[in-house]
Amino acid sequence: MQIKASTFSRSPPLFSGHQHKLPNYPGSTMATDSNQHQLSASGNTQYGLGRQSSSHPYHKTNARIVSGYFNLLLIFVPLGICSAALKFPPVAVFCLNLLAITPLTAWITFAIGQLSFHIVRIADELLKATLGNPIEVLIGLVALSQGQTLNVQRIVIGNIVLFSLLVILHTLSSDFHLYLAEPLLLQVLGCCLFVVGSQQKRVEFDRTTTSITSSLTIIVAISLIVPTTMSAFPPTDENGTVVRDYASILHVSHAAAIILLILCILFFYFQFHTHPSLFRVTSTQQLPAFDYTDVGCRGNLHRQAFLSLNRWVAAVVLVAATTALVSCIVFLLRTVDEVERTVGISSAFLVTVLVPLIGNVSKITTVVAVARRNPVDLAIRAIMATNLRLLILIMPALVIIGWILDQPLTLQFDLFDASILFLAIMVMNYLIQDGRSNYFEGLVLMGTYIIIAVAFEVRPIPPEGVIIL
Repeated sequence: MQIKASTFSRSPPLFSGHQHKLPNYPGSTMATDSNQHQLSASGNTQYGLGRQSSSHPYHKTNARIVSGYFNLLLIFVPLGICSAALKFPPVAVFCLNLLAITPLTAWITFAIGQLSFHIVRIADELLKATLGNPIEVLIGLVALSQGQTLNVQRIVIGNIVLFSLLVILHTLSSDFHLYLAEPLLLQVLGCCLFVVGSQQKRVEFDRTTTSITSSLTIIVAISLIVPTTMSAFPPTDENGTVVRDYASILHVSHAAAIILLILCILFFYFQFHTHPSLFRVTSTQQLPAFDYTDVGCRGNLHRQAFLSLNRWVAAVVLVAATTALVSCIVFLLRTVDEVERTVGISSAFLVTVLVPLIGNVSKITTVVAVARRNPVDLAIRAIMATNLRLLILIMPALVIIGWILDQPLTLQFDLFDASILFLAIMVMNYLIQDGRSNYFEGLVLMGTYIIIAVAFEVRPIPPEGVIIL
């Protein structure tokens, strides 16, 4: 029985229990319950990276996540909100709300996946680019409303570094035999990637679209760093005194943000109208049958169900999860400084490393699972699309919103932060330029990410307005 996108696009009951099928491998048909472990090659399979219905591997994997034990973390949502209302110690409030945002991001992604087939293509892409990155967008907006402009920059940089190094590490190390279907089995820093022996000597992927996206990512990153370069090399007057013109940096930031948003619109036009074929993954490779005994499904191989929502319930879930996430983020950001003073952990480490890592657990798990069972191109392009959206849409939009709210947000990053941002993007692009990789390169990236995390923790934070060369 061939499963088509329309099977998932009609408005099903609230919690309809679809029988769990084998992953939709390229060139294969989906079997029924009686023979779902049999795969037959039947031509090419294309996965579009722009328009994704709920039958897309990414959305099906996320549906399995929110249908499992991951929901146990939802208990931290009321606990986190109540802890802030009852004035618990700041450390307790921070930890409870940090754990609460993890399942909420998964439910937001799930709701977007359910809605994606019912809305027009450009609205689908905008929804994925904004609420599809809830940690970056909502923390950026809340921090901006509270005047914490430094935390706005930190959360964006932290997520780009995370997805450039750590998740690329997961993806390119997907040649290991991992037990990744249950989200609770994911180790925080990816150490589980090196537990069991390798299945492949080399991972290969298509370079056509990755080269386009990577080139655009580098250009956008350079544009974002221009104001930082201006502040690092200020002009001098006739007496040799350094002249720092912050108004000029603000004007350049506004101009760069407007230009990047225009480029974002043109990129959508390029992606969806003139060159949509470049953004589809086509493969005739027949992948090995997936063994469900590897993912904790023993004794229930044919009857595992996952959630499916109709469009209206999905919209309600999206609004409810977003509202709860905003509340948790507000309480989280209010306690960052107190946690730094109480525990001694740098606020730069908390916002740049810890919050993106814990908050994106569900997204990391989904990307890893997709890379494990489908063409690795899907996961790599999803990672690069996330970084590109952060650079070309979210960060410029936050600058414009700060301009409107009279909360000046510039693209003047700390020199250390800007260097880490640019180097992470360069490392990611260098790694994928030849279209192949192996587990040792993933190990190197793991070490790089740990070094960066330690540096954010131990590095002294200079006073505001002071630039250290």
